Amino acid sequence: MTGRIPFDPEYVAKLGRFIYAVTYLEWSLLGDLSSIPDLPAVLSLQELAGCTTGGIARRVTDNIAAVTDPRASRFLATAANHLREVAVMRNDVLHARPATVDGKQRLYRWLPGRSFAVSDAWLDEQIADVERREAEVSGLRVI
Repeated sequence: MTGRIPFDPEYVAKLGRFIYAVTYLEWSLLGDLSSIPDLPAVLSLQELAGCTTGGIARRVTDNIAAVTDPRASRFLATAANHLREVAVMRNDVLHARPATVDGKQRLYRWLPGRSFAVSDAWLDEQIADVERREAEVSGLRVI
């Protein structure tokens, strides 16, 4: 063993693009919080910045009833819903393990009853999905 981790630079770049798209979606919500008036303190940037994707979604969902502005409520609810669904994709990537798939080094996600390769095609689909979700959230911005 050489101590070097084998990887395909294009695949690793695609993984990075996916992770960046997820965090960009998170920031589409977090970055606008300070411009929404009368939010409960639990929905402040300071409270949510250290949360995971799913944690942000749960916290917003659990506190959405306290938001009185209907536009802000719709923005937050839509963003939280998208983050909840994207959290599954994110976890699939971050909790996958290296494997040889069709002769290439790829990540592979093992779950009870659901196992799959994090293939180039899978990543392309997920990136497009996250980018679509981000566009919808951005279209609902309150500021």
